[in-house]
Amino acid sequence: MRFLQQLTGITPVLVYLESIFRQSNVSLEPKYDAAIVGAVRLFSVAVAACLMDKAGRKALLYLSSMLMFAASLTLTMNSHAICPAPHNATVHSSYYSSHGALGDTLATSQQSATGLIPLISTMVFIFGYAMGWGPITWLLMSEVLPLVARGVASGLCVTVSWLTAFVLTYAFPHVTDRYGLYVPYLCFTVVTVLCLLFTAVCIPETRGRSLEEIENYFRTGRTFTITRSQSNAQTS
Repeated sequence: MRFLQQLTGITPVLVYLESIFRQSNVSLEPKYDAAIVGAVRLFSVAVAACLMDKAGRKALLYLSSMLMFAASLTLTMNSHAICPAPHNATVHSSYYSSHGALGDTLATSQQSATGLIPLISTMVFIFGYAMGWGPITWLLMSEVLPLVARGVASGLCVTVSWLTAFVLTYAFPHVTDRYGLYVPYLCFTVVTVLCLLFTAVCIPETRGRSLEEIENYFRTGRTFTITRSQSNAQTS
């Protein structure tokens, strides 16, 4: 789960946010990047904290995966569409320049509208991650891992997570320099689909369950029922 969490691309998106906005024609000053991201993450974590014990872990993971899928798919299509052919760019430029002030106004409005799509989509992507796959993976790691191996398993999960983040962060600029933003966004879209499937198939709903019930779920064939003998043995 921690591996899939990093494969969504959240770390390279946050690290290279300024260059991503620049390539996506987002007309936003770099000094506002961190402020916007911080506000979005704070709001989304607050939403997750309020709903985690009401809606459940799986519901938030489903919503998180769907939001990230919609946002990354939009970013994929937008990054593919903002690479026009040089001939088209020349035609558009000559058209706007020939119409004087009106052409400049149309060009500016078109650029502003185009820049809003990646800006909003990126914020939705960060919001979706920070309300589900961001905090809940840490919570489930403490709930799902068996007590006897929790320390070693937690360390291994965190190591795999940050190694994956390092590889993605290192490879991201090389991929974007060669293929543009289209290819990494397409990969992130595929990963969000895998996150949705993984949530449906592999992740149990642990809301309202004790650690003994959760451990019993994996030990006895995915059932939360604790037998009387186990309960008596624990009380004695």
